Amino acid sequence: MKSSDPLFDLLCGRAAVRRGFDHEWDVMRAFDVAHIETPFWFLGINWATPEMDLERGTDLVVESDIGLLYLQVKSSLCIAEKFLRKQAPDRPARQSRGRYNKYIAVVIIEDGLSPEVICARVFKSLAKIRDRLLAERSIDPAVSSTTER
Repeated sequence: MKSSDPLFDLLCGRAAVRRGFDHEWDVMRAFDVAHIETPFWFLGINWATPEMDLERGTDLVVESDIGLLYLQVKSSLCIAEKFLRKQAPDRPARQSRGRYNKYIAVVIIEDGLSPEVICARVFKSLAKIRDRLLAERSIDPAVSSTTER
């Protein structure tokens, strides 16, 4: 909700953008320092290009055994739900900027999470998208996202 003070709104908006960017960095750092066993399907994680961010609303791109998976990092459930509403396929293109992508995973990262918790949340979100892709491609369920290497 906006206040009656434009400067306050501007500063709050900048703080929110900064917090979001910090959480994206938290995810990238987590994969560098976490001591975890990754799912067999996870091959790596990289920053999305500016074009991917603009066109798809993607922050990070995960290389997997079935191709690229897209990840959006959010700071709260409320902000994640707002993002998903913008992604809805029934929104006019001018409102969603043509960014509908039912294959984008959304992960909620709050301040103070350990790298292991961050990675676990990312894997859980990505596994849902990966499983949906496998089901749509009619791939044998024996290729399960729960199998570890």
